[in-house]
Amino acid sequence: MNNGTPSAPRPPLGGSFFLPAAVRRTGAGLVLAVLASFAVRGGIQDPAADPAGRAITHFVHPQTGDRAALTLAEYQAYLFELYGKGDLGNLVYRRVLEGEAIRLALSVPRAAADDTARAEWDLFVEMRFGGDAEAAAAELIERGFTVQHYLARLTGTARQAQLEDAIARATRVVGEDNIAARFDAEYGKGGERVEVRHVFLNRARMQQDLVRAGRKPDELTSQVIDREIEALLRECLVELEAGATFDEIAERTSHDLASKARGGLIEGYNYDRFGDDLASAVRTAAVEQPFGPIRGPAGWHIARVDSRVLTQLDDVRAAIIAALEQEPSSPMERGALQTRLMAAAAREDT
Repeated sequence: MNNGTPSAPRPPLGGSFFLPAAVRRTGAGLVLAVLASFAVRGGIQDPAADPAGRAITHFVHPQTGDRAALTLAEYQAYLFELYGKGDLGNLVYRRVLEGEAIRLALSVPRAAADDTARAEWDLFVEMRFGGDAEAAAAELIERGFTVQHYLARLTGTARQAQLEDAIARATRVVGEDNIAARFDAEYGKGGERVEVRHVFLNRARMQQDLVRAGRKPDELTSQVIDREIEALLRECLVELEAGATFDEIAERTSHDLASKARGGLIEGYNYDRFGDDLASAVRTAAVEQPFGPIRGPAGWHIARVDSRVLTQLDDVRAAIIAALEQEPSSPMERGALQTRLMAAAAREDT
C-alpha cells in the first residue's frame, strides 16, 4: 500500500538480497499461500511437469496472418544456440557437490536451503512489491517463471553454498602454520600478550614545532632534531619519576594521535608496530616500569608495559585446532574446492 511517500526503486528481478529481520514476519506461510492461490487459478505448474512442446507465447505470423505459437522446446533450442554449454559446468559442479557430500558421509539438510530461499523470496516481495505477494507472482508468470521456478532457483544457489561450506570445512587441513598464526594473533606473538603505552615524538612534527618556536630551519639537521626529541622525552621520564601519570604526559606530549586519546595505550600491540627496537625493549621491560627513549623508524618513544600474560602453545593447541576446523569456509577455500572436484570429475564435453 502506498501511503503517499515515494516508492523505493525496485531491484532487478532475480537479484541477491540481504535479509532484515523485519521481513521474516511473512515466513513460509505466505509463500505457501501464494502458491496455493495461483495453483487454483491455473497460474502455476510444477516445473518438472512442464511439457517441452507447450506454447509459451503467441504472435501473428506476418506472412499468413495466422496466430502462431512458440514452444518451450523452441525457446530452449534458441537459448542453446546463443549460449551453448556456457553454464553446463555449474550444473555438473552441483551434481558433483552432492556426490562428494555423500562420499564424505556429511549430513547437509536441505531444509536450510529451503529456508534461505523462502526468506529471500519474502525480501524480494517486500522490497520490489511492497509486500504484495500476488503482484510478485503475477510478474514472474508474465516473464515465464512461476513462484516455484523462482524458489527453485534460489534454493539451488543456497544449496550450492551450503554444500561448499560443509565440504570445505570437512576436508580442511589445519597445518602448523595456521595454528601458529592463530596462536600469535590470540595470545600474542610467541605466546606473550602485552599491554603497552607510549609517548611518541615524530621527527617531522618536531621540526615543525621547533620552527614555530623560532628555530631556523637550516639549523635543524636530523641529528639536532633527534637530540631535541631525546631531551624532551627524558624530561617526561623525570616527570614520571616525580609522580606524573603516563596518561597525562601522553595526552599532552605524544604525536601519535591514535593512542594519545587513550593515555598512550597502543591498542592491540603485538610487536609488529613502531619497529624492532621498540619490540625488543618491550620484551625485556619490567611491568609498570617506564623505559626509553627508544629510537624508531619515524621518531622516538618512551614506553611502559602495563601487563604481560604468557601462554604455552601446547596448553591451547587443541582449542585452536577446534576453532579453525569450525570456521566458515573462505572464498579461497571454496574456489580451490571447485577446482579440485571438477578436475577429479574429469568431465568430457560431448
